[in-house]
Amino acid sequence: MYQDMHVTKKWEFTEPMAVWSIYKLFTEKDYIINHRIIIPDKYFFIYTMEGVGHFVVDDEPLVVGSNSLVVVNAKRNLYYRCSGPKWNFWLIEFKTTHLRLIPNHVYPLTLSKAGAKLCTDALEEFKQERLQTAAALFQALYYTSCRMVQQADRGQTHRLLNSALLYMRENIGRFSVKELCRYLNVEEWTLRNIFMRELSTSPKRYFEYLRLEESKRYLETTSLSIAAIATQLGFSNPGHFSTAFRKEYGQAPMKYRQDFNVGADSTK
Repeated sequence: MYQDMHVTKKWEFTEPMAVWSIYKLFTEKDYIINHRIIIPDKYFFIYTMEGVGHFVVDDEPLVVGSNSLVVVNAKRNLYYRCSGPKWNFWLIEFKTTHLRLIPNHVYPLTLSKAGAKLCTDALEEFKQERLQTAAALFQALYYTSCRMVQQADRGQTHRLLNSALLYMRENIGRFSVKELCRYLNVEEWTLRNIFMRELSTSPKRYFEYLRLEESKRYLETTSLSIAAIATQLGFSNPGHFSTAFRKEYGQAPMKYRQDFNVGADSTK
């Protein structure tokens, strides 16, 4: 691992933002960091230039990839590692009362040449112990990044999510997350983070729910057998379908159909 970094000896406050340390890291697959002592209200500005990193933030997994930004905030514990052959990234520890970005959310972002220069200049100022200047440079970088991700994120997220949901419905019997990502031309971590933020669930879990909701429609409106419905919706076998259905709705598919038919007859 190669790193270019500087750490202050103590917190230096320049309201509304204070910078604790700046790292430019070039890591390989054996790179692992585990923070056991968490300082309240400290954030990690992490911009990934290249490669993939894996985080566990307060026991929740988080994956970042090339050209992405995440502001990590841990309350109890923080672990991160290189998740491939390499992971090259900027890491800046800071404190602020005006965060602006959603913590622990990954934003696609390509840092401009001006942004990269702000990082480099801030690191050089830290090396010279010119802490207020370094903090001011980082603040400029941070607010510029905020504007960029907010502008890009506004429309792109909803377009991508709507396309993903439509694809799921149209391919409900032969769906895979990998194929969906290929169709949308996005990384799996990007799609997962969008689903988690917008729908509070993963693409795979949402598809399972969608597929089971579709199975209810088949049970209510057709006379197809349980085996036929399972095949139609891409379940590996009728037993897998019945187990998933019971886990979600608390009863077997056949019992659901019987109850629905009884209810329908009673309203006639």
